[in-house]
Amino acid sequence: MNSRGIIFIFAVLLLITIGIFFNGNVYAQFASSTPSIDLSIETSTLSNEATSSPAVSTVFATEEQVYLSEEVKVRSSSGLDSKILGSQASGTPAIIIGVSVFADDIIWWNLDYRNGIDGWVPEDYIKKVNPTPKQETVVSYSPTKEVKITNLVTSRSNPSISGNRIVWQDNRSGNADIYLYDLVSKNEQRLTAGEYQEIQPSISGNNVVYLRRQPDQNNSGHDISLVYLFDLAAKSDRPLTPESKFQSQPAISGNYVVYIETKNGERTLYLYNLSTNTKESIATSKNISKLQIAGNFIVWIDVEGSFWKVYTYDIQKHVTQKVTNHTIEQINPAVSDTGKVIFAGRRSGGTEDWHIFLYDIVSETEQYITGNSGSQPTDLAISSNFVSWSQSGEVFLYNLNSKTETQLTKLAGSRGEVSIDGSNLIWTDSRTDGSNDIYMWNIE
Repeated sequence: MNSRGIIFIFAVLLLITIGIFFNGNVYAQFASSTPSIDLSIETSTLSNEATSSPAVSTVFATEEQVYLSEEVKVRSSSGLDSKILGSQASGTPAIIIGVSVFADDIIWWNLDYRNGIDGWVPEDYIKKVNPTPKQETVVSYSPTKEVKITNLVTSRSNPSISGNRIVWQDNRSGNADIYLYDLVSKNEQRLTAGEYQEIQPSISGNNVVYLRRQPDQNNSGHDISLVYLFDLAAKSDRPLTPESKFQSQPAISGNYVVYIETKNGERTLYLYNLSTNTKESIATSKNISKLQIAGNFIVWIDVEGSFWKVYTYDIQKHVTQKVTNHTIEQINPAVSDTGKVIFAGRRSGGTEDWHIFLYDIVSETEQYITGNSGSQPTDLAISSNFVSWSQSGEVFLYNLNSKTETQLTKLAGSRGEVSIDGSNLIWTDSRTDGSNDIYMWNIE
């Protein structure tokens, strides 16, 4: 074979080798780079979308403070088939743990309660605790605005103010009597001068109500206590219901007088209408106390379970209701003639966890008045846009419009028994040894 034949045979073999290489390797590499659809992944995604639960609720956040709106069963996990661990009462405070879970067509939350068992409950039974407002501005004590109303060294208590008149219980004669001071004339007068004890006065306009303790003529060695009405215009007094025996805690606003009457161990709250000289029973319980009235609204406290709770009554609507459930204890209420109720409340069992709350009867809304917890506030009072109270022996004022708090006193002795009407705020003050004087602060 000549050289040309050999070259031809070599060329043919080379072409065959190149064909095999492209068919088995290069082409295969190009083919493998072509995009493809993974049907198994796409099918799985569609299946998950079709069967997923509704969106997880974001009504609450992890570690948010909440409370129960009513008594509820607590479960070991989400779902109606989960084990019931027990129950938690209405108003119980708790903290949200983790995120919500959807099961059995119900949104569930895991709660850490302050007391008792922890566990899961439906979202419908959980309420938010209104956030604590930004810390209020506290204005330091300034004694220049004080006015000392009384000067004689003696013991005074239970002051009440209405317009330009102040009344109080006074022991200067050795027997408790009712005195009055006129801010315009600056004159003081003694309203009662009998042989009996006259205490707990309350004033509204030209009328003063008070409690008189006197011997029971039909039961030797025993006393009776009756609510009396003193008419400043007529300069005369009379018992409201002379047939009664054991009355207490009178308060007056306009033509309405409220008081408690005790019989057979039960206390009944009565409303007396001065314009019609009729009375009606509002509530009965063994523990009714701390009556207050303003305009058409009455407030008091009563025991529920092992805690005090605040109740209200709308005179025009004839409706009784309990003020909010979420605090463990509610005491020392006061009410304005616009239906704003203030009270001291605790959110936990701590002795220093007291706050002042405001509840609006008309709008059914609630808010904090004081941002920081502290010792128990007492002698709460409210008029117009001003709230006042005593705490740790000092007097404080809160302006609802400006949301500012003022400490009115910072002295030796102790202060309390706050009463407020319009822009005039009064209290009893023991800064002078051997006396308990009445001081006034004009807010305006």
